[in-house]
Amino acid sequence: DFDSKVPAVLNHLVRVGRGEGTDREEDRLCQLPSLPAGTNTAEGVVMRPNDSSKSAVYKGSRVVSMVKHKHEKFGEIEEIDKPRGDEPPAILVARVFDACLTPNRVRAVRSKITEEEAKDPEGRILSDLVSDVLEAFWTDAPREYQDAYAKLSEEEISGLESDLNKKAVKLLRTLLQ
Repeated sequence: DFDSKVPAVLNHLVRVGRGEGTDREEDRLCQLPSLPAGTNTAEGVVMRPNDSSKSAVYKGSRVVSMVKHKHEKFGEIEEIDKPRGDEPPAILVARVFDACLTPNRVRAVRSKITEEEAKDPEGRILSDLVSDVLEAFWTDAPREYQDAYAKLSEEEISGLESDLNKKAVKLLRTLLQ
């Protein structure tokens, strides 16, 4: 838990145009306000190698290793209870989908699209949100939940994805009204 260093990094000289149709520019200080200690919690830490030539190639794309650690306040997945007894695979998968469908995930998805795209919340935001939840399932869910998915029929998968869409629409309508 520490305060973000972003305002200090961004408080530097930037080039600002003087008006439409001119090539003249001036240097101007872009000063972000200081915030009281403890009120600007950093979202997390990302570590990557300085030398991207050390990356690997996976399925034809260059992959750079990185480690990410998010502050729990900004987490995009709620805690997932361990499976209880002989629960049906569909229940297990639905539990993870529900845990991944959070207000923080909506904010993260929303931050990556334009204002124009955001005007239709059930368009791009919904599509990206559902894709992000499905990706989180495969990257963040415990193995036993991923194994449960493999046991599902096509009909069960379709039903779970339909339920996920409905819940995502409901969450979007609640948060973006």
